[in-house]
Amino acid sequence: MSESSTSYQPLGTERYKKIVFLTGAGISKASGLPTYRGKGGVWTTENVEDIGTKEAMEKDSLKIWRAYVPRHRKVLEAKPNAAHQAIADLQKRLGEKAWVCVLTQNVDGLHQAAGTESVIEAHGSLRRLRCTECSIKPWEITEDLTDEPPPCPDCGAPARFDIVLFNEPVDPMLGLQALAFLGDCDLYITVGTSGLVAPASQLIDIADEAGARTVFVNTEPEDGRYQEYYVGKAEELLPHLLR
Repeated sequence: MSESSTSYQPLGTERYKKIVFLTGAGISKASGLPTYRGKGGVWTTENVEDIGTKEAMEKDSLKIWRAYVPRHRKVLEAKPNAAHQAIADLQKRLGEKAWVCVLTQNVDGLHQAAGTESVIEAHGSLRRLRCTECSIKPWEITEDLTDEPPPCPDCGAPARFDIVLFNEPVDPMLGLQALAFLGDCDLYITVGTSGLVAPASQLIDIADEAGARTVFVNTEPEDGRYQEYYVGKAEELLPHLLR
């Protein structure tokens, strides 16, 4: 299916009381950030086993640090695109009439940069650091980073980016927040991700059980679990669908 954004009818978002978005790398592609598994994606040019797993971190944390410093710099240079802005504008427009919240798999912070509040970063953020040893709360990055990780301000151990690598657990508190978001939502919209990898793959089931209208927006269609599909670029579709 190939249609222009204007051939689709807006979703009529003013009719809903709790709107939840699940967003992935595809929503940030227009901001100059690569996806992971698609054409030109990160994991098509680099080996995930070398720099993207818990085991790789345990083997050589300095190598992981140096691999992600350029990604951090690219994130700082990126600006929200029309898709991020459409969600932020929706939240602002609906105000107290509805709760608009975002569950994102992205680590770029662009939803917040666009002005969206109520954002759960399931995989962390390249804009924060955490300690490799102690349990101090992650902190925002305020300095220019080098090839050597800065020390933890509490215990002095090397810092790492506050992101979730493969085989690392997601913060269980985030899971509870996600359940709270989804438990009684009436409109669930997945944008820029296949949503096929756990735990994201389970969210559509929760939304279904809540009786939500389920919408899928991506450049490729999914496997048929959603009620509605809008195939195209997020930055072109969302401003129209959410107006």
